[in-house]
Amino acid sequence: MMDKSAYDYYKKLKCTFESKHNGYDMKPLMANFFLFNSYSPISKSSYTIVRQLLKICVTYDFQSMVEDLRKDQVVFFYQTTRNDYFDFIKDIISTVDNTHILPTRFKHKFRYSLKNIISSFKEAFSKKFCCPDIKSRVYYFACLTFYKNVLDELDKHKDQVSIKSFVGFNCSLLLESLFCQFFQACKIPTYGLQHGVLLSENLYSKPLPMDFVNLENFQADYLLGWGDFTKRVFDEAGYNNKKCIVAGNPKYAHIKQIHIKIPEGTRFIVCLARDLYTEENKLLINIVAEMRDTGYSPILKLHPNSDISRYRSLIDELDLECADVNLNVADTIIRYQPDFTVVYNSTIYYEYYLNNLVAFRFSLNEKDIPFGMPRDSFSDCQDLIDNLNAIKERNIEEYNEEINLFVNQFVRIGANDYNKILNN
Repeated sequence: MMDKSAYDYYKKLKCTFESKHNGYDMKPLMANFFLFNSYSPISKSSYTIVRQLLKICVTYDFQSMVEDLRKDQVVFFYQTTRNDYFDFIKDIISTVDNTHILPTRFKHKFRYSLKNIISSFKEAFSKKFCCPDIKSRVYYFACLTFYKNVLDELDKHKDQVSIKSFVGFNCSLLLESLFCQFFQACKIPTYGLQHGVLLSENLYSKPLPMDFVNLENFQADYLLGWGDFTKRVFDEAGYNNKKCIVAGNPKYAHIKQIHIKIPEGTRFIVCLARDLYTEENKLLINIVAEMRDTGYSPILKLHPNSDISRYRSLIDELDLECADVNLNVADTIIRYQPDFTVVYNSTIYYEYYLNNLVAFRFSLNEKDIPFGMPRDSFSDCQDLIDNLNAIKERNIEEYNEEINLFVNQFVRIGANDYNKILNN
């Protein structure tokens, strides 16, 4: 989370930093370093600084991808390590004609540019740049020089680029944002992928998660969004909503309508949030244990990136069952046969509805679920039981109609327009 002081510091760094390089705007490329340093200050150890300084005389070697940039094809690039994100990318690529995936890693090679070193030093140590920490300025100087070297290396191949379009997984971060600027300079359309909730800093509740940067520093020409809600986010945040093209989510393109069954049983999956919400996760685990004591059968499922050691002693003490974190939503339902689900701060809340299962939201510090169904939000054990009982009284046809309308805002049901958009 970013408290107000950290957020203000990030904005101050970004607003006061200026750097242009051969037509490229270096500010959004440096924004990631400003963000990470504001959120979790750079180590002051000499090792960290020296290690980064060594990069001022190196660049990436892009020779391995040059041949593929000459072909008329849709090029994808991603640097995620999460299995669920990787599966999402594979689902998209499987529906798009004529695609190629760029390497995720590149070798380093020597590159010395006195011009880049001098200009970067002047910009990192400019009086206008509001950075009070000398070691941070040295770090930024090294990062800036390295990325100028990288862009110079890419520019060697600019005349050979003839791809149809470029698609980055997260076009607000590091190499994806750098590739966006490079391909834009080559007159190639660039696209980013929605891979979760997308909100601006004005729409998130406080304190802010770092995720706000996914929109605030978005570098592609267009975002391939899941539903009309994301277009509204662009509009409400002051961005041109024409930059958001609703393409749907290929994982659920086969679904034409949601058919929820009223939960009658007691077995349920509990999906915890990422470790950013560790204390809230622990509160939810205790609520789950209370549910178990009233006759329900909960199964915990940690976030894919969670460190289980944070929760192990509590889970063991309460003797709670845990699900396989590597299973996707559909496989989780098949293996554990839950009657309903509980989700905390994750867009898989919508995925469970798309899989015809009622999902309840833990409301404490809720940030990553922008909107939900009435009577599916709870703060304690009794609240959850009351909501379950209220849903059991609903007319099933009216309830399903409401659910279809509500989910369709977040993910356009049945849509899969990636091929049409990217090969246009």
